[in-house]
Amino acid sequence: MSSDSERIAIVIPLFNDWDCLGRLLADIGGLPVEGRTFSIFVVDDCSMVPAPEIMGHLPPSVEQLECIRLRSNVGHQRSAAIGLSIVAERTGYDAVIVMDADGEDRPSDIPNLLAAHAANPLSLIVAQRQKRSEPAGFKVMYQLFKALFRILTGRTIDFGNFCLIPFCHLDRLIFMRELWSHLGATLLKSRLPLVRVPTARGTRYKGKSSMSLPSLIIHGFSAIAVFMDAVFVRLIMLCIALMTLAAAGGIAAATIRVLTSIAIPGWATNVVGVSAIIAFQALTLLTIAAIMMLASNSSVPSVPGRDGRLLVGSCRLLASHRPSSA
Repeated sequence: MSSDSERIAIVIPLFNDWDCLGRLLADIGGLPVEGRTFSIFVVDDCSMVPAPEIMGHLPPSVEQLECIRLRSNVGHQRSAAIGLSIVAERTGYDAVIVMDADGEDRPSDIPNLLAAHAANPLSLIVAQRQKRSEPAGFKVMYQLFKALFRILTGRTIDFGNFCLIPFCHLDRLIFMRELWSHLGATLLKSRLPLVRVPTARGTRYKGKSSMSLPSLIIHGFSAIAVFMDAVFVRLIMLCIALMTLAAAGGIAAATIRVLTSIAIPGWATNVVGVSAIIAFQALTLLTIAAIMMLASNSSVPSVPGRDGRLLVGSCRLLASHRPSSA
């Protein structure tokens, strides 16, 4: 292989989907990416199905396939974060792509990400979903999540894990503690320039997704939690607005009762009083939570760039076109 070719690392979090990985490798090998080579880093999230000894002959464009076996099952997002931290220790790569092994992140979109990277070499390139293949119920839930995310954070998220990260930005990202929770939201919070590339969601190579509804809900709230400081501020402002309305209603009711002869229903003052109490309690709890959150910022957080290695059980080269690097 030419020494001056562009080298791209691909991080693939995986749990038991070894059959899908074989098809993914074949699809990546068939891409029209002349002048580029790929190194595949599979992050095995402590799969119950062991990695096969031989993954078959690597396509010419794939120079090596390495399996990063984790000590325990930590979940998809943390697996991706650990994979990025491992790749950051290596040298010679121009960019890193993160994608799933199941086929829903289409390998055919990789050339589009690479083209956007060539035009914007210092920008994060994310796959923006234009069409989705999930059932109607999931699509409705996803739209509700995006609306809630927009309301609580003031930001718009319309992409997932499928992305390309310039290698020069990798060190910055792996030392953000939010990367443990949600890759896409962390990219938003990083304040790095971001370019969206329209894509369609692919069809799974085999089987069904193991992601349950509770897991999807947790995944959504994990994205919101990345912007928890902004969420707290917005909720506090909402509580202040409710308290103001309740106080205004109480003053209006008291003024009418004292200064006029207009009859006011007894329940009206009760509603105003109860509303004010509820709003005040919510404001108090949110303020305490916000203070605790800000106080926690004074402690040294866990970050993938420093602590990810602790969760790695082994790194094993499954196949290679080149000598193994130390």
